[in-house]
Amino acid sequence: MFISVAAPVPALPLLTYRVPSGVGTPVRGARVLVPLGRRTVTGLVIGPADGPPPELVRDIERALDETPFLPDDVIDLALWVADYYLASPGDALGAALPPFAWIESEPQFELTESARVETAGLAQILDPLLARLARGRRPLRALVGRGETRASVEARLRSLERAGTVARVHAVAGPVTSFKTEAHAAVTAAGLGALQATDNAARLTGQQREALSALAASADGASLTALRDRGILAATVRRLAARGLVGIRRETRDRDPFPAHALDPTADEPRVLTVEPSIVVPVLLLKPNDAGAGKREAKPGLVVAVAQDGKQGFPTDSRKR
Repeated sequence: MFISVAAPVPALPLLTYRVPSGVGTPVRGARVLVPLGRRTVTGLVIGPADGPPPELVRDIERALDETPFLPDDVIDLALWVADYYLASPGDALGAALPPFAWIESEPQFELTESARVETAGLAQILDPLLARLARGRRPLRALVGRGETRASVEARLRSLERAGTVARVHAVAGPVTSFKTEAHAAVTAAGLGALQATDNAARLTGQQREALSALAASADGASLTALRDRGILAATVRRLAARGLVGIRRETRDRDPFPAHALDPTADEPRVLTVEPSIVVPVLLLKPNDAGAGKREAKPGLVVAVAQDGKQGFPTDSRKR
């Protein structure tokens, strides 16, 4: 099975990849990790590949989504924008995706199995770079020591790579999902027992008992944010979780672009003149002069009735008096 994938690379057309045997075919709009050159990038599945596949086709590494990450209508719109403005499909689709939806691999370095045996002991002490690599896989930025430059370390790594001492791997950097998650707490059976105990054998503080009571009142528990609004600190809930009285899990939360207070109706205060006598203030209404640009002429007759406090008023026309 061959699929067409859009990668977030400028001026790059749709690419064809093979779905390995035993792997389910990703749906249209799902994100997949695909090899591109010496790195791994995120691609978006457009659909089955059109036409015969090229001679050299690489396999996808894995699918990040089981369901479409981007709807069909948005994909069609982005592809139309790319065609109309002569942009790459990946650029147009990248503008339609939420932040951090594209993830990319980062080159990292590690000692080969044979080098681990050869460099054990004194060699690690004599070579700080090998000593850092002996602790495990590291990115390039973590291998630059004090007084060293990135270019010199990178040249040394290339030399060690050619000698078979160091292997370069590409690990995915960044979160696989960009959905917002929220910590959600629920009381456990042990927590219910501690709450119902009459002798306070669990030695609960006042706020800990309040937190257990609030969680026990809801079958699904409550988020740490909701508990915080009730005056229950997150540290209190985590201490209960460390004792096994509360369970904490991460739940996906849909992002709301409109705050709860944004659409609340607001009533304007009535603007009524006070009972005090009003002061009529003549105002000149200026309008552009047809005789020349930038010149204005006065149009008398417009007045404003203003209350004595000067805060409220309404316009009127003195010529109708």
